[in-house]
Amino acid sequence: MRAIILFATSVAVTFFLHHLPVQAQESEQPAIELTVDERERLKFVSNRGLQLLQNDDAAWVATDRLMVDTNDNPKDAGVSGWISQKLADGTLRVTFIERREDGLYAAHQSIVDGREILSTQFFEDRQARPKLSEDETRLFNARFTAVTAIADEGLCTPTINSAVIPTPAGLEVYLLGPETKENTVRMGRHYRVLVGSDGKADAPQKFTNGCVLLEKTENSIGLTVTHLLSDIPTEIHVFQSLRHQTPIFVLTTQNNRLWKVSGSEIQLIKTIGE
Repeated sequence: MRAIILFATSVAVTFFLHHLPVQAQESEQPAIELTVDERERLKFVSNRGLQLLQNDDAAWVATDRLMVDTNDNPKDAGVSGWISQKLADGTLRVTFIERREDGLYAAHQSIVDGREILSTQFFEDRQARPKLSEDETRLFNARFTAVTAIADEGLCTPTINSAVIPTPAGLEVYLLGPETKENTVRMGRHYRVLVGSDGKADAPQKFTNGCVLLEKTENSIGLTVTHLLSDIPTEIHVFQSLRHQTPIFVLTTQNNRLWKVSGSEIQLIKTIGE
């Protein structure tokens, strides 16, 4: 019965969106009052979605540079993983790593601003490679701890991307399933895992119950998705809206609210049924 209700609500939302007059789609909707708690949580979601995009962009362009510098053969250079760190000036340093029995060493580093590489250093001489600091080593190890933590949860893709974000509570590791088909947007499964200062992982937070892959179509006003696991959109909705440069309309079933996520901006459109 619950599945039937959710399907019917989703159809209603899709009908609502596709039958909005053009003027209504483009004009400002009447403001709906949000609580202080909701505004604070939406601010976090927006900022975190931006952080995920920055990490994703930096990883892509740094990987491209690594492939050029290693003649498309990073394994021969000893590369077996990477980390990214936000620097004081807001740029990101992406370090590709060589693993040895006595620790982790930097093999290749790029400083990235947005999608622009500001500088790169390739440590071709393995004997001269600098050893990672304890903080850098914790960043690297946190990903493996998080992957182990979701071992029983299940993945939707054979590979997984990651972002490790330091917070006062520990290292928050995002494990993000990539798109496996063109013109699609992967909404799930993705996970967030908090790895504490003791190196242990909390229970994983999943953003969807199942594998969710949305298709992008031409001349669409945006994508629509039903979200069951929280009462507001998540950082994944923000990240994917930014990454694919398309609005995502999110129906949160816990409160029957319809939201528009347009990049890092989140707008409550209406409560379904009112």
